[in-house]
Amino acid sequence: MNETSKKARLWLRSYLAGEKCAACGETETKGLGVLCQSCSEKLNALAGVICPRCRRPVRECGCVKENMRSSGTVGVAKLGFYVSSETDSPLYRVIWRLKSNRDRLLAEELASRLKPCVGTAAAGRGADLSAAFVTYVPRSGKKVKREGVDQAKLLAEALAESMGLCCLELIKRRKEGVSAQKKLAVGERAENVSGMFAPSGEFIPRGANVILVDDLITTGATVSECSRILKMSGAGMIICACLAEPF
Repeated sequence: MNETSKKARLWLRSYLAGEKCAACGETETKGLGVLCQSCSEKLNALAGVICPRCRRPVRECGCVKENMRSSGTVGVAKLGFYVSSETDSPLYRVIWRLKSNRDRLLAEELASRLKPCVGTAAAGRGADLSAAFVTYVPRSGKKVKREGVDQAKLLAEALAESMGLCCLELIKRRKEGVSAQKKLAVGERAENVSGMFAPSGEFIPRGANVILVDDLITTGATVSECSRILKMSGAGMIICACLAEPF
């Protein structure tokens, strides 16, 4: 989307639709963006939070959970950490909005914030992203039908566009889980996603690096399974990109 088109859509949302900040839902943005200044600053501040594992700011952190590392993920980029009980935080609210609304402009805003984090995570692992492919963890068909959006796909498309890369559906969902992941204990999640995904059949050159996008990483079970599928398909280094991980 070019800047003229983007500004026009922002103006229409703000002035004609009366839409307010995508995070707090209270402050009018006057057509200048999808976030108000206050929420934007709060999201910026999250990038400076120190990771408890590597002791570096989130913007420089690429820490990988062990189950993800064993499946082929070499780095994780994120906008911040979250606490599930803090439902009034801007990060929680934009994730919720992306899950329940096909908000392309919000996806573009979040992708622009995520892009430098992806670059840092890749550089720290020696992963060349100049010819990488972007893909995503496919959402449950039932949820897509109910909500009308696959938030990871929306974010992946926006991230690919901002980085000048190709976004492909490299993973398909083969079955639904026995239960929703969020209702399961850590050990049960890996079993729940086993066999859930399969290669889509899309071709990428063997050894090509891949950016795997999801909106949220909790235990890493779903992303680990998807990384395993990508490695089976011939992917090289895998960098995961998400909006948040639990603190």
